[in-house]
Amino acid sequence: MRVIIALLLAAFVLDVPLRADDLLVGTWVLDLAKSKFEPGTAPRSQTRVYRESGNGTICTVVTVERDGSSRTVEFPMNFDGESQKVTGSETMDEIRMSQVTPLKSEATIKHAGQAVAKSVRELVSPNELRVTFETLKYDATPVRNVYVYVRK
Repeated sequence: MRVIIALLLAAFVLDVPLRADDLLVGTWVLDLAKSKFEPGTAPRSQTRVYRESGNGTICTVVTVERDGSSRTVEFPMNFDGESQKVTGSETMDEIRMSQVTPLKSEATIKHAGQAVAKSVRELVSPNELRVTFETLKYDATPVRNVYVYVRK
């Protein structure tokens, strides 16, 4: 927590914009014991990697399902209000992100032009990240998952 406070204070004093993705760069591993999946079962594992690129930060999410199958989803983290392309998913193809605070962002997730889910990503501490994911499709079973990740 001291690291986050120091970074926020430095950004304020130096008048440097601090973005949530600056604090996220690195590898985050899903903590199944702290996470909640409503309804359904948790994946076997999930890892998020945030890395800098020429145009900002890229998020890569690797999920291993209970049956052993895996998928890799990737998207750029841009907070400009524009939809960005999501690759590797059959259920989402666009994401539009906005930064609420330096430690919190929100996203609308779309498939075929329709908003299908929303998520809130919050850096709880230097070593804990929480992502809440809720479906918006009302013709399907509602989902509200809370993913808790620890820094690796």
